[in-house]
Amino acid sequence: MKKILTSVALSTLLISGMAQASSDILNVKKSPSCGCCGAWIDNMKDNGFKVNVENVENMNIVKQQNNIAQEHQSCHTATINGYVVEGHVSAKDIRNLLAQSPDVDGISVPGMPVGSPGMEYNNMTMAYDSVLFKDQKTVKVFNSFGQ
Repeated sequence: MKKILTSVALSTLLISGMAQASSDILNVKKSPSCGCCGAWIDNMKDNGFKVNVENVENMNIVKQQNNIAQEHQSCHTATINGYVVEGHVSAKDIRNLLAQSPDVDGISVPGMPVGSPGMEYNNMTMAYDSVLFKDQKTVKVFNSFGQ
């Protein structure tokens, strides 16, 4: 009987884990004419994320609705599991954000730095940071690239 209960408990854990994994969907809002947003979305899919895409004519409204300060803004805005993902954030940083689950509003790669996911160009890379933000303020640098 103990083995059966253990199997049932294990099944319950596996099912709850699958439910968690299925909620890891990037919901992306982007301008319909933005090519780099499409390249970032392809990168996210290539890295195993499920992605829903909505083309939006006025991205300024999306930035306001998600409480994203000007200094954190980029071209596209995504949400996943209650976090905002602004701009060309790497799949690794998104996974680390979800695993660490910090008390922040989201993560951003401000601007559109060359070499970030979706902004690849001739193997060139600018130095840039991904930052965590809360209440429109930078909380800390989450990761640095190209330094």
